[in-house]
Amino acid sequence: PVEVDFYGLSQRVRRDPSRADELARRVEAREISVALLGIPTQYLGRRFDEALRRNYRIDHQNEWGVFWVPK
Repeated sequence: PVEVDFYGLSQRVRRDPSRADELARRVEAREISVALLGIPTQYLGRRFDEALRRNYRIDHQNEWGVFWVPK
């Protein structure tokens, strides 16, 4: 399974938005089994946000964030 530090990546994406492209590609391919994200997801870019909403669904939400799983 792919492991991603979403927080760390979001910090890098703020400086260089193209860094989110590889993650968006992996989301589009549904390579990530579960994603735990804070709200909103757009801090990783529009392509990532759209890919996530197209390919994943919210499983549940708690104090740590929103858990997304493949559709």
